[in-house]
Formats: sequence, C-alpha cells, structure tokens
Amino acid sequence: MAYSDTVLEQAFQVLNEKLSETAARLSQLEKHIHYPHNETVEVTDRMQELAMKEAAAKAQAQAIISEAHPPPMRADTEAILALTKFAKRLLNPDDLGHAVTFEVRQLARRALGFEVKEYDL
Repeated sequence: MAYSDTVLEQAFQVLNEKLSETAARLSQLEKHIHYPHNETVEVTDRMQELAMKEAAAKAQAQAIISEAHPPPMRADTEAILALTKFAKRLLNPDDLGHAVTFEVRQLARRALGFEVKEYDL
C-alpha cells in the first residue's frame, strides 16, 4: 500500500503543527515550574546575605563593647606605664622633685629619654 505524496505532506504538516503547539505549551509550563537548582541558588544567596548582615552586626556590637570596656593590658605594659608615671613624678618639683637628689632626677630624665642636664637649676 503506497501513500501519495500529498497525504505524506499533509501528515508531516499536521505533525509539525502539533510539535509547535507542544513546544509552545512546554515553554508556558516551564515558566511556572521552579527547578530545585534555581531555588537552591536563591536560598544560598539569601543565606549568605543574612550571614554577612549577622557578621556586620556582631562586629559592630564587639566594637561598642570593646570601646566601653577595653581589654586588660598585659602586666608588662602596665608596669612600663607605672614606671613612666613614677619617673615623671620624680621630675615634678610640686610632687617628688624636691625630695630626691640631683642624680635621681638625672636618672629619671635618662629613663624617660629626655635630655640629661649637667646642672639641675
């Protein structure tokens, strides 16, 4: 049984029309489908954004806390500051300056890095 060319052409034409309709319907349906990999990317982006905001808030809170309550100094730093204050008190005539000798005041100046005077007037 042989088909004529016109019947085959009509069949191919109908088949092409149906394929076109199916492709159009498929593209319409794809617009409404949420693929899992797209949702994962959106969720991951949202999670990263939230994590960045949380880290920024923690850093800001830590800055406020450290400003209000500075971390304790090391013992050697505290000792250096205390010795510096003491040496300055030895040079201050209103404090301990008149109670110590000239040599002690020279040593205090040298310890603070000041110019050492030959005569303390």
